[in-house]
Amino acid sequence: MTKVVFAAPAVIAGLAAVLAIGPGGRARRGAARRAVSKGSASQATPALGIIDGRLDPQDIPNSTAYRLWLLAASEPRTGAVAPTARTEAMLMDAGLRGGDVTAAIAILARFEEKYQALVAAYNRSPEVFNRSSSGLADFLARRDALVAATRAALIAGLSAPGQSRLDSFVKDQKRNMRIAGPVK
Repeated sequence: MTKVVFAAPAVIAGLAAVLAIGPGGRARRGAARRAVSKGSASQATPALGIIDGRLDPQDIPNSTAYRLWLLAASEPRTGAVAPTARTEAMLMDAGLRGGDVTAAIAILARFEEKYQALVAAYNRSPEVFNRSSSGLADFLARRDALVAATRAALIAGLSAPGQSRLDSFVKDQKRNMRIAGPVK
């Protein structure tokens, strides 16, 4: 049985979701979603749905693709200092070699640590306790800033060919992603 660390309502551009985060800060599959009408009838609300990267990879923002890849590639540290074979294999699949793998492992470890701290702080917030979404926008802004800072660290820490290969790899992975968002 998966222990739910928190379940809080989330309202994002007219989409309400129960954001269920399990151990390790990963969103649990099957989080409930339902449409919500916000504002008056005179306000235009964008149509929301699922963006399928197989069909429209250009509609998935690069920042979202990087966030999803960072969460998949990073692993919570369980006392072990050495990276796991899984992390190394994911970095090698992304085209990184030698010193770039070493640098990326350190950057991923910092990302995971900061991400876990961010999720833990949000989970302890009064908004979550009161099942309110008022703190969600701040959480999302901080999460997006962490992803941007991690991308900047990857640019600074990897060789030019490593940066190029990783960027191409992450953007290519959009074809394997499905996200909720405005549809055209």
